Amino acid sequence: MSVEYGSELHTTRHGSGFPTHGNALNPLDGKTSSGYCRSGWNLNNLNMCTLLRFVKEDIPGILSPWLYMGMCFSSFCWHNEDHFLYSINYLWEGDPKQWYGVSGDKADDFEAALREYAPQLFELQPDVLFQLVTMIAPSRLRDKGIFVCRARQCAGEFMVTFPRAYHGGFNTGYNVAESCNFALPDWIPWGLMSDRWYRQLGRPQVFSHVALLVSLAEDISLNDMSSTNGIGPVETAMWLVSDLERCIALEQQGVSNLCAAGLTERKRMRMAAGVLTQMLSNGEKEEQSTTDG
Repeated sequence: MSVEYGSELHTTRHGSGFPTHGNALNPLDGKTSSGYCRSGWNLNNLNMCTLLRFVKEDIPGILSPWLYMGMCFSSFCWHNEDHFLYSINYLWEGDPKQWYGVSGDKADDFEAALREYAPQLFELQPDVLFQLVTMIAPSRLRDKGIFVCRARQCAGEFMVTFPRAYHGGFNTGYNVAESCNFALPDWIPWGLMSDRWYRQLGRPQVFSHVALLVSLAEDISLNDMSSTNGIGPVETAMWLVSDLERCIALEQQGVSNLCAAGLTERKRMRMAAGVLTQMLSNGEKEEQSTTDG
């Protein structure tokens, strides 16, 4: 028996189950009589209300939804989301999806269990978990003391995964689903963690985490908070400032490493991001004053 899975189908090419405006390939496009055209639960609108609205380019599957056409036993292997983002999946019709998940705070234990289970695989491909080709029985994880949750998603239901949470599963029959990612303020530290992980494995980022933080900081500093969808400046700053400082510390450490390796000349790049420029300048002033003292 051959099992096929139509995954990661771009909704701007194949149409979205949610009503939209401006997508001629979507049979529901322009149906303004539907109140869901502007609903936040419409996955085409969701990221107008989350931090990902500060990502400047459209990224299929992250900012705009993808379609998934499943059949019996088609599976989605263990993985967590790009940049450790939240994800949301809506099952339009058909048979249920069976999900398994491990919470983000147990991700290190999950990865250690997989490395112990298949060490040669990780030796050949250190970034194998990015490939979405790895399956391990939940019972084996449970034997290692890792708590695995299980959920059954039926038609008409949303499934949400949290930052860095590993998840996988299979379809019990034919079904159609649609999904994308999103980011809330409490995701910001997880995003920085993913930034470090990408650097460690030498993988390109899907989008610039630092650019997103800078855009968010400039939005807070230049505009009133009417565009933050109920997230006030104090609440946002609690998540934002410490992570911007960590990003700056990483960049300053990188410059120090280059100088120690023999770099003799350097010049500051022009940056449109005035917030980051100011923070970097303040950091250099503080470092200079400490040295002088």
